[in-house]
Amino acid sequence: MYFEYITEDKDRSPSEEEILNEAALNMEPELQPQPKLFTLNESILLRVARANVLSQITVLNLHGNSLSKIKEISSLTALRRLTISFNKLTCLDDISHMPNLEILDASFNEITTLEGLRRLARLKQLDVSWNRLTKAREDTAVLRKHSPALLKLDTRHNPWNKPETVKLIILSRFTTLTHLDGEVVKEEEASEAVHMAAASKINQASRKFHLSLSSTSEETRFLRQEISIYLKGLTNLIILDLYRNPIVEKLENYRIYVIFHLPSLKALDGIAVDLSECESAKHMFRGRLTSDTVAEKLGHSNYAEVTYLSLQSCSIRMVDLSPPDLFCNLLSINLERNNLTSFSGIIHLPHVKVLCLNHNHIESILPRHRTQTHLTNRQVLHSKVHSSGYGQQSSSKGHRDTGPTGSLEPLMASLEVLHLSHNSISNMANLQLSRLTNLKALFLQGNDISQVEGLEGLQQLRELVLNRNRIKTLTKNSFAAQTVLLELHLAENRIRELNHLDPLIELRKLSLDMNKLQDIAELEKLEVLPSLTELSIVGNPVARNSLHRPAVVLRLNQLQVLDGMMVTLEERTRAELLNEESLQTFQFYGAPLPTAEMSFHALLPVLPHKTTLRGVTLSGGPQNFMHVHDFGSDKKQRNSSFGPAATNFRHNQNTGSNLLTTQALFDGNTFIIPHGNQEQDSRHGGKPPPM
Repeated sequence: MYFEYITEDKDRSPSEEEILNEAALNMEPELQPQPKLFTLNESILLRVARANVLSQITVLNLHGNSLSKIKEISSLTALRRLTISFNKLTCLDDISHMPNLEILDASFNEITTLEGLRRLARLKQLDVSWNRLTKAREDTAVLRKHSPALLKLDTRHNPWNKPETVKLIILSRFTTLTHLDGEVVKEEEASEAVHMAAASKINQASRKFHLSLSSTSEETRFLRQEISIYLKGLTNLIILDLYRNPIVEKLENYRIYVIFHLPSLKALDGIAVDLSECESAKHMFRGRLTSDTVAEKLGHSNYAEVTYLSLQSCSIRMVDLSPPDLFCNLLSINLERNNLTSFSGIIHLPHVKVLCLNHNHIESILPRHRTQTHLTNRQVLHSKVHSSGYGQQSSSKGHRDTGPTGSLEPLMASLEVLHLSHNSISNMANLQLSRLTNLKALFLQGNDISQVEGLEGLQQLRELVLNRNRIKTLTKNSFAAQTVLLELHLAENRIRELNHLDPLIELRKLSLDMNKLQDIAELEKLEVLPSLTELSIVGNPVARNSLHRPAVVLRLNQLQVLDGMMVTLEERTRAELLNEESLQTFQFYGAPLPTAEMSFHALLPVLPHKTTLRGVTLSGGPQNFMHVHDFGSDKKQRNSSFGPAATNFRHNQNTGSNLLTTQALFDGNTFIIPHGNQEQDSRHGGKPPPM
């Protein structure tokens, strides 16, 4: 045995390949790192895409921004290529209804499901590698339904439950796929996958139909599921005979239940199927979400394994998941774009944390009680009266003004996130949201709400979204209980005044884009929000030409982001310097000015109400005046800047001082300080009015 030591020859000159490698390592990056985006809005999207209007954006790159939500891109209907890799997305619910999207790169995120991919008919290339996908069967079912044109798919480096079956499942469901996980799909591989999937279904059906039928309630429920899952797949079945099986007597509404799940059936148990039976079956079972429906979608009845349930655009009008203990581990439900009018049937599920009911017709948590038509007028009247005789006061009279929720008991104690956008909701109080006492995030955008109310019981609420409604004013009780609210979104409403925000002591983010805020003094009211770090008022009349920025920056000391742009130290310093100049300018009038306050009108120092300036009284506070900057500038320039409403100074021969002699007017940019008693001054021959 011997050892051979190989040492590096230091005298050897490096090869050409080594020189090239060293040069490549020392090269500067071709693409310089871009600043990360803290939030998304219309202006940021236009800047990133280098476009003038949203409808022009066809390619968008949001790579590496640590984004967890991308709701704002839903309006980009012309988008064809989207890159959202290296972010912190957990789902793709915000990417839906994009008819022109062809390429989507969502790699290197934290995505756990593909349920959000809805109606992407032209999607040809999808990359979801390096995520947290686990359920290949459910996710591929979503893709097959909503992305039928898919040609290239990359699902590598995901923690699939059964990784050995992922390729078979994908190839059996996507016969047009050309590339899978970076490799070309061979024709023999696709054909083999389809045949294996078909054989598996046949074997399952054979095993099920050779089971002996017993009379226990548990097995009756099991057999009912077999009808809905396996018999329904026999689309050409016209004759079925289950006579003398216990299921015939044990299963409630057995006949119309079977007829509903086998619409082509002509004869059942030796009796012809009548047209009226078909209509009765549709009326009873169509649009009804039951445990059988869930089993049919999932392909199994292991309800305890179900943690996430999504049934979108299924025309569901009623939920009956009974008994609720079957779904003991169900945490998230998505029933978007259905026909639900209430939460009925969902409220009994014990552990649901996230509930998405966007694009339904929700009126209340519980169904509204309607007067029963079979009752007489006397019975209806008696049901409305709490006392049993005339002249006796109702015991509930003292509680008539307790609001629509009153002292109703809480519901859904585990629910934390609720989505109710686009439900045509006009009255928040009727929803009885205060019964959801543990709610932390509430989304009500795209409704017809005109008044914020009915949130008294939501004391744990952290995020509230009310964008795109009809809200005009905020009342005293709007946010009375929201002392821990962190984010409030009120964009695209009709708000003119910012009143009653003082309970929101923990608010960090406030969105007021596209409202009717005209007076910059309204922004002064935001001083009651001591924790506010992010504010957006884009699209308001007060924010035109960005003249509000210096004043808002100076007034709100904790602000870090304004209208999607970072507030820098340089910008804050410049605002303070402008404030000092304003203070010096106002000393021209000879009045002592406070130095700690600042008006929003072009950084105007705030004077107390009824402040006297050498015989001039200003009433009404800072909103009634505005300083005139640079009094030593050219006279022609001043007149052209101030317009016909400019203030004229008259030299008083007796006192040697300059006094104001004309009425104050506002030309859109400048307030001119009025004389307190101009008419009296003219009567005294130019002398100052008596003090």
